[in-house]
Amino acid sequence: MTDNLIGLIHELQATLGKMEVALGAISEAIVWTGEDGRIQWSNATFDQLIERQRFDVLGANLLDLLPLHQQGQAVSLEQHPLNQALTGQANQTNIYEFNQATQRFLLDISSTQIEFKGQQISAVLVIRDVTARHQLEQRRAIQFSVTRTLAQAVTLEEAIPRILQAICQGDGWELGNLWQPDPQSQSLRWQMSWHHPAVDYPNFDALSRTTLLALGEGLPGRVWLTKQPAWIPNIMLDANFPRAVIAIQEHLQTAIAFPILNQGEAVGIMEFFSPTSRQPDDDFLLVMLDIGSQISQFWQRKQAEMQIQQQLHELEKLNQVKDEFLSTVSHELRTPIANMRMAIELLKTSSTLERREHYLEILRSQCLREASLINDLLDLQRLDAMSYSPVHQTIVLRDWVFQVIEPFRSRVQTHQQQLQIELPTSDLSITIDCTGLERIIVELLNNACKYTPKGGEISLDIWSLKEATALATTVVLVVSNQATIPAMDLPHIFEKFYRATQTDIWKQGGTGLGLALVQKLVEQMHGTIGVESSHDKTIFTVQLPTMRGLDVVVP
Repeated sequence: MTDNLIGLIHELQATLGKMEVALGAISEAIVWTGEDGRIQWSNATFDQLIERQRFDVLGANLLDLLPLHQQGQAVSLEQHPLNQALTGQANQTNIYEFNQATQRFLLDISSTQIEFKGQQISAVLVIRDVTARHQLEQRRAIQFSVTRTLAQAVTLEEAIPRILQAICQGDGWELGNLWQPDPQSQSLRWQMSWHHPAVDYPNFDALSRTTLLALGEGLPGRVWLTKQPAWIPNIMLDANFPRAVIAIQEHLQTAIAFPILNQGEAVGIMEFFSPTSRQPDDDFLLVMLDIGSQISQFWQRKQAEMQIQQQLHELEKLNQVKDEFLSTVSHELRTPIANMRMAIELLKTSSTLERREHYLEILRSQCLREASLINDLLDLQRLDAMSYSPVHQTIVLRDWVFQVIEPFRSRVQTHQQQLQIELPTSDLSITIDCTGLERIIVELLNNACKYTPKGGEISLDIWSLKEATALATTVVLVVSNQATIPAMDLPHIFEKFYRATQTDIWKQGGTGLGLALVQKLVEQMHGTIGVESSHDKTIFTVQLPTMRGLDVVVP
């Protein structure tokens, strides 16, 4: 009898040993307590979960070893699954948060009461670690939320706050910031943030808003430099975190940041903070890189849309210019023809020599006007087609300029204007495209005569500037006093067929081609042209390279 009993005991011990091994090998954590809540048995998975040795576990109160949270709030003793089992409440499964020193777990816990002969004797908890599964679901939800936000947003400024919120709420971060490079200061500047409604970080937020971070400085700065994500498990231990003091005061512990790249350059840095310690998570960083890529694609798409809109605007503007051109050219071409036809008819019926000469003069002037317009159009077409071929000649600048401006002397006298000429005193010789230079001076003087009132002064100055280089520059300045170009017209005066809103005092009309021709000629001659206008004074400045080591200026 005794031998049988001993055999049964050994058999039972062997069975229990096998059960111990089997229960210890399963992935779920299992813990068995007495009615007082003290642990009577647990498997190895449970011991690993709470990071304790078996001798520390047995006999300990489960409530002390397994404090739980839900939605950031501690679970009360009454709602703890152990007490639910011990008090005979219905078996239920819930998701709980369990925070260890270095990691946060999400646990799916089911609890049940064990009875023997109608008396409750113990409770059993089966615990499943669903952290990875839950994180995967959350991160998929984050990616979906970001994708949906970017699909619905019109601008990045509209999308970013919602993206910060989705990442914070989806992965348990309490504060998110966006930083962007500031071209003026060559540093990173805070742009916007989101924080959990239940918490606030006023001092840290205020500091971030006023802080500029250089390349490599702080968490955003190092991500800006490396263009790679960065993770700081403990801000207190990081040597490169200028905002650390305030962050620690407001209980921020973990920080991460990742770049938003556009064509290889970081155009934005997102950073996130948690009050708990969180170890680097490569899977989460991959999710963040994917989100950064989505934002970058959105950025590029919006830039492309802006470029398309700009191109459409420019096309509309070109169409408007074309329509205005056709209207202007049609009018300018038809008007001289109509005047010539009228003069021919009147010439047929004129009875005196004086009247015939008058109508012949009209014919002559209108023919010249028609020819001038056609020549301007042809010249502009050649310049646009880059088919203009400059012919360089060597001239004595002083003598040459006096010949060019001679026709203007009678014109300014007729208008009672004053023409002031300032030229080099020496017989300076230069080699330049004389045809182009003459056209530039004539067009600018024509423009000055056209808008300068009676009694006004027009000045033409030319001087040479010697430089150390082998090339010199001819600088042409035409100054028209008492004639101001309105500020709204200045950016457009070199556009084809553009007519300034200022008054054409002498009613000479025009096509708006003169200054466009001047600009094209200057560009073809590898020069520059600028204009200033204020206080009844307009100054055109032209700089042209010559074939010699001298500089010449024409005002």
